[in-house]
Amino acid sequence: MANSTRQCYFPNGTPSGDVPCSSDEATGCCTSGDICLSNGICLNVAHQPYVASRGSCTDKEWGNGCPRYCKDVNRDGGCSIINLTYINGIATYCCGTPITNGTNVICPEGMDSFQIATGHALTGVALLSNVSSSPATTAPSSSDTAAQSCHDTAIGAGVGVPLGVIALMALTWALFERKARRAMRTQVPQTVVVSDDKHAPYTRNHNGPPSELPQTRDVAELMDRNE
Repeated sequence: MANSTRQCYFPNGTPSGDVPCSSDEATGCCTSGDICLSNGICLNVAHQPYVASRGSCTDKEWGNGCPRYCKDVNRDGGCSIINLTYINGIATYCCGTPITNGTNVICPEGMDSFQIATGHALTGVALLSNVSSSPATTAPSSSDTAAQSCHDTAIGAGVGVPLGVIALMALTWALFERKARRAMRTQVPQTVVVSDDKHAPYTRNHNGPPSELPQTRDVAELMDRNE
């Protein structure tokens, strides 16, 4: 199990308030309200649209073991990772919110899109700190506490929350993104497409909490089925 007392850092060396996602010496970190994924991505399911993002790392120098996506974007904070396309079974993503150039939807600031390695949710850490690797057999209970920040409002994450519920959240997120992308393509505005004011195009606040999926299903696989 990861030691949640270890310090995590953003790419520029600024300390973050995140928690480590594993016990490895160098490992990615997510907020206590996110789901840690094995591919180094954090998944926040506190509210819709659900947000995948690059968090921080226990290695201040950001060497091997740290998240490799979007580490050069918004180096003093987190960075949202948004689905751009899904063609022939292959999904591509952007660092930050995609924009339209009047004809196509593209990544912002001329950045290239990229693919994400398949990953699965990590139990015992962050939002799933009270979820064991074994399937839950008891009825879910609500969490007694909830924290709130300028970015996130924590969701109930009591002991024994079924992973199937979180899988449903991820599937809903995928459907939401597919609908949003279709709307952008039909409207083709000339301005930057941005999410709500709680999500800047690049940033994700790491001072607040929540955010899994069944061990038998890959989160990225669910995310890829959004077209």
